[in-house]
Amino acid sequence: MWFYQKSISQRIRRNLHKADRVIVQATWMKEAVVKHCSLPSSKIAVVRPSATPSDADPYEASPKNRRRFFYPASDLEYKNHAVIHSAVDQLNRAGIENFEVLLTISERDAIREAANTSGCIRYVGRMDLPAVQQQYASAVLIFPSIVETVGLPLLEARQACTFVIASDLAYAREALGDYRNAFYFQPTAADQLAELMAAIMTGELPHYPDSSRVDDVNDSWTELIEIVLGAAS
Repeated sequence: MWFYQKSISQRIRRNLHKADRVIVQATWMKEAVVKHCSLPSSKIAVVRPSATPSDADPYEASPKNRRRFFYPASDLEYKNHAVIHSAVDQLNRAGIENFEVLLTISERDAIREAANTSGCIRYVGRMDLPAVQQQYASAVLIFPSIVETVGLPLLEARQACTFVIASDLAYAREALGDYRNAFYFQPTAADQLAELMAAIMTGELPHYPDSSRVDDVNDSWTELIEIVLGAAS
């Protein structure tokens, strides 16, 4: 990571100025490139990735599904599993234990990241996309990542009308837009995450099954190819 930030990033910056067009995945990235690389805004195109169409059923906010939480992410530090462990610990100490959190990391990775080994947390390891899409139909997505371009699970969960609890950061706000089933917390504030988890479990937070999903199934590849062909001609 140090080498990427200190060496590779300098090569990227130099090549940005040589390129005919620059394509990024989010508006916040475009604004950052304009600010930090002194590129004209007109040179930068935003093409947001599309969520892969799913055959899974949409999320149903049953009492059981309100007590299942899911975070599909690797064990990299910036994915911020630690805040989930802390939130679960707070809920357990408050006497709330009848729920489960599925994490797609191994138990060995979890022990390295945090001492919390609550029975409410299940370490299920890596999942393929169809299995992840099935989880969106029956579990609340927690997405506490500190650094993301877009956060593809946010788009996938929105497509499935899933409850989402996400970091209150620019990438998440942009990806989720006006999605009514999304709730936000400061990514270092385990107490805020715990409160939102509890509010979903008790039914305090409403679920809107008819939230619009049109934006998330657009074919972004077509737009991307058109830009590339235009720049090459």
